[in-house]
Amino acid sequence: MRNEKNLLLVSRYLIENNEEDHVILDFNRTCETLIIKTRFKKLIGNYSLLSVEEEKTIYDRISTVNTNFSLI
Repeated sequence: MRNEKNLLLVSRYLIENNEEDHVILDFNRTCETLIIKTRFKKLIGNYSLLSVEEEKTIYDRISTVNTNFSLI
């Protein structure tokens, strides 16, 4: 995320109480680490780490597609 507005929105999502019926904008607000981790996991969803070999295979496939596309 390179957009400051998006960074701020994600930060607020992680910190602010999402169950309140009103929003209090407080840049010094804090939250328990466990709650932040739980919300972050929900935001990211399921993922798996790639091995070096899997990463190279995917990179090679993407490179092939890009090369073929640029030849058209």
